[in-house]
Amino acid sequence: MNDDDQSESEPVLSAEEGLLVFGEELSEKDPFAEGLSEEELADLSEEYPLEEMSWEDWLSEKALSGADLSGADLTEADLTGADLTGADLTGADLTGVDLTEADLTGADLTQAFLFRANLTAANFTEANLTAALFSGANLSEVNLARAHLGLAGLAREDLSGTNLFGADLSGANLSGVDFSGANLSGADLTDAHFFGASLSRANLSGSDLSNVALTALDLSGANLSGANLSGADLSGDYDSEMSGQENSSGGFVEEDLPVLRIPGADLTGADLTEADLTDANLTGADLTDADFAEARANRDTQWPEGFDPEAAGVIIE
Repeated sequence: MNDDDQSESEPVLSAEEGLLVFGEELSEKDPFAEGLSEEELADLSEEYPLEEMSWEDWLSEKALSGADLSGADLTEADLTGADLTGADLTGADLTGVDLTEADLTGADLTQAFLFRANLTAANFTEANLTAALFSGANLSEVNLARAHLGLAGLAREDLSGTNLFGADLSGANLSGVDFSGANLSGADLTDAHFFGASLSRANLSGSDLSNVALTALDLSGANLSGANLSGADLSGDYDSEMSGQENSSGGFVEEDLPVLRIPGADLTGADLTEADLTDANLTGADLTDADFAEARANRDTQWPEGFDPEAAGVIIE
C-alpha cells in the first residue's frame, strides 16, 4: 500500500480479528458500524495506536453507544461505567460481566445471558430485555424503568427497592422474586408467574394484574391503588382433581394437577383504593386493615367469609 492509498483509507474495527486495522471491508460483526461516524473512527487513529489496540482495550476504554454486539461473547468483561446506550446486545453472552453503573438506556438485550452478572446501579431504562436470563445476577440499585422484561427469567432474584416504573413484565417468571419496596407502578404484569414472590410494601399503583394468580403472596403494606386486578386470583383456594390425562410430553396438563392447598394473599394494610376487582377471587386472602375506598367489584367477585365489601367502601357494579 502506498502513502496515498493509506491516507485515503479509514480505520476499521474488526471484532472478528480482535484488532483495529486499516483499509479493509467492515466485518459482519463490526460493533461500531452504526455507533461511530467515519470522522470519529479517523480521530481514533490519533488517540490510540491502532496496531496495538485490542478488542478488550476497546471494551474498557471507549464508549460503546449504538454498538452492534449481537451474539458477542463478553464473558467476565469489565464494563464498569460503560456507555452502552442504544447498543445491540441481542443474544450476547454476558456471563459474569461487570456492568456496575453502566448506562444501557434503550439497549437491546433480547435473549441475552446475564448469569452471575454484576448489574449494580446499572441503568436499563427503556431497554429491551425480552427473554433475557438473569440467574444469580446482582441487581441491587438497578434501574429498570419502562424496560421490556416480557418472558424474562428472573426467578428467585432480589429486586427489593428496584425501580420498575412502567416496566413490561408480562409473562415473566417471577417465582420467588423479592419485590419488597420495589416501584412497580404502571407496570404490565399480565400473565406473569408470581408463586412465592414477596411484594410487601411494593408500589403497584396503576399496574395491570388482570387474571394473574397472586396466591401465597406477601402483599402486606403494598400500594395497589388504581391497579387492575380484574379476574385476579388471591384466594389461595386452588383445587383441582387429577384426571390422569397426559400431554404430549407425558406429563399432566395444567388443569389436571393434584389437589393443592395454597395460603391466600396477605393484603394486610394494602392500599386498594380505586382498584378494579371485577371477577377477582379473594377468598382466603387476609384483608386486615386493607383500604378498599372506591374500589370496583361485581357480583362475581369472591370475598373472604364474613367480609362486607360495601361496608369497606367497595363499589359493586
